[in-house]
Amino acid sequence: MPDNDLKGSQREQLNKLLARDIRTEFRVIPVLKNVIYEPLVLGGAVKLHPLAVVIGVVGGGILFDVPGVLLAIPTMVVFKVFVSSTARQLKAYGLT
Repeated sequence: MPDNDLKGSQREQLNKLLARDIRTEFRVIPVLKNVIYEPLVLGGAVKLHPLAVVIGVVGGGILFDVPGVLLAIPTMVVFKVFVSSTARQLKAYGLT
């Protein structure tokens, strides 16, 4: 239906409907990206469980705001490598 055929009130209703749809998309898409896409992709890339990625990112955001969110995954990976390396060395010395 072309805009020229719409009356003033119909045009306003259409604009409100489109604005609501756009606002909904801007709310839903980031949530899907942060809750589904990123944990699966990041978790697979660094070999962390997706739930651990979500908990780490949320925890980093709560504790340190934006820098915490950005540094959560690298910090988790460093911690994971440290723990696995220490465990491997302790096993090599027969201490575990």
